[in-house]
Amino acid sequence: MKKGVGAMRKLCAAALAVLVLLGISMGVSAASNVSGAECQAAVSTDGSCQMVLSLTLHLEQVPEELNFPLPGSARDIRVNGSGVRTFRSGENVLVDLKRVVGDIAGDFALTLTYSLSGLAGYDQQEKLMLELPLLSGFSLPIQQMSFRIQLPGEVTGQPVFSSGYFQSSIETYMSVTVNGSSISGTVNTALQDHETLLMSLPVSQEMFPTPRPRQDTVTGYVETAAYVLGGAALLYYLFFLRFLPWRRVKQVRPPEGLTAGHLSAALTGEGVDLTLMVFTWAQLGYILIYLEEDGRVTLHKRMGMGNERSAFEQKYFRALFGERKMVSATSQTYAQLWMKVAAQENPQLWLRKRSGSKRVLRSLSALMGVFGGFVIGYTLASGAWLGSVLAVLFAIAGGISAWHIQGLTRCVLRPERTKMALGAALSLAWLLLGGISGRLMAACIVVGAQLLAGWLLAFAGRRTGSGRLAAAQAMGLRKYMRTLGRGEAQRLSRMNPVFFFDLIPYALALGVDKTFARQFGGMRLPGCPYLTTGMDGHMTAGEWARWMRETAQDMDSAHKAMPYERGRRILEALTTPPHRSRPGRRKRPPQGERRPAPVGKKRSSAQQRVQKRRR
Repeated sequence: MKKGVGAMRKLCAAALAVLVLLGISMGVSAASNVSGAECQAAVSTDGSCQMVLSLTLHLEQVPEELNFPLPGSARDIRVNGSGVRTFRSGENVLVDLKRVVGDIAGDFALTLTYSLSGLAGYDQQEKLMLELPLLSGFSLPIQQMSFRIQLPGEVTGQPVFSSGYFQSSIETYMSVTVNGSSISGTVNTALQDHETLLMSLPVSQEMFPTPRPRQDTVTGYVETAAYVLGGAALLYYLFFLRFLPWRRVKQVRPPEGLTAGHLSAALTGEGVDLTLMVFTWAQLGYILIYLEEDGRVTLHKRMGMGNERSAFEQKYFRALFGERKMVSATSQTYAQLWMKVAAQENPQLWLRKRSGSKRVLRSLSALMGVFGGFVIGYTLASGAWLGSVLAVLFAIAGGISAWHIQGLTRCVLRPERTKMALGAALSLAWLLLGGISGRLMAACIVVGAQLLAGWLLAFAGRRTGSGRLAAAQAMGLRKYMRTLGRGEAQRLSRMNPVFFFDLIPYALALGVDKTFARQFGGMRLPGCPYLTTGMDGHMTAGEWARWMRETAQDMDSAHKAMPYERGRRILEALTTPPHRSRPGRRKRPPQGERRPAPVGKKRSSAQQRVQKRRR
């Protein structure tokens, strides 16, 4: 009886084992896979290739996502002759097959067509090699695979195959035939999921007359150079330009003996701003600023400047007026004097003698953008000659855009909408191109480096003791004007009707003119004692601040337009054919007589504002 029970137990255990094995085998056979894959490749002499990959896809159940990976240089991707959604992941382009097969299981016949570029290049031993990726790591196993590769010339070398799972031993499971200019073969074993397959073939210069260097080698060297430049720029700042103006000295009035132009220089470490210095002279009673009907800004001298002001101010006050009583602040003469004053980078001995140059830091950072643009252009290229052209063009564009991206954070002290909008647009364009080319991380690093460089440039320069004190006073006054409070501002205005006009030049210099004006609310202020607009009636602080800001912009417009004007004149000289001019000089109009304005000439912004306000 016991023997019968023991035999029965053994029989049940054996039956259970058989059932388990059958279940496992049925589960494996029913799993989703690629039952067949056929690849046809036609290689051209420029190193590009047209690929046709036919797949027989078996899906046992509907997957959450189904992405087929292709090499990063794949372009013109289509599935069954139609466009398809693609996106990048690392070095691959993923083709969204889920939208093609839909939400049903079963068998599907798919044909992927795409083009590859830059396949022929030199390896580390300077041998010309053709490297053709046949598989890039699909998530499903492949039961059978065959391929046929057509080359532009007769095959003289031995093709070598490697895979991600089998490595070089994959050749023992393959049957490969070389016939003239074609290579065909089959894989005699099932390929695992996420398997890759790469063919390497030594080729001749006659087959590929314009080979392209290995992309990963070129871009790797260029990216390394870009990062080295970024590190050099940071080290240069730390050793020669380090200054972070966090220290503040409580200040409720402008520092004694400093104009608004000096105050901005104390923070930025750059030259004195002549326009803001003129505003301070006007506020002190030396000058009257007048907006004329034709849009010009003229400066009328009220009194001479004596020893009560610094020698620096006396020098440039005499240079501005000389023996004249009135000068134009929108003329080329004023623009040249503005640039001469700005060139005096250390008028108060605020910077140390060994303080570095901002141009070096800005140039190193911009060169980083040059190399970054080269990498993106080289990666986006679809051919050898086009790769070189795009690399050069993108390198130039990268340097120019990096220079402007720095302006986005360099305007932290005195915001300028145009520069900030341009910097933001170029930053987004960089990131978009980086994502398209698969170099998003490199693009993020380059853009971040330019933004950091711009922020550091806003305050760069090693300061002396007096320079640190002046910057601390500027920061203290800036905080006071930002946090004054509406009630306190209106109370001080009632006690001193020109309180707002005494501080607005410094608010302009420190970039808080809008915030400072908002402290006064809708309170109406009397006329400005030193800015004549030719209009009657009181205005709010916000309106007066806008007039001040736009008047300063008009006064700065001449020197800002000088580089473009010089470029225009050079271009005209190069493009205009030489001709003989009549002897004699052009007759000038009598002194004091104005030339008639050209027909259709656009009015200046100041003239438009004056006319609009008077209407």
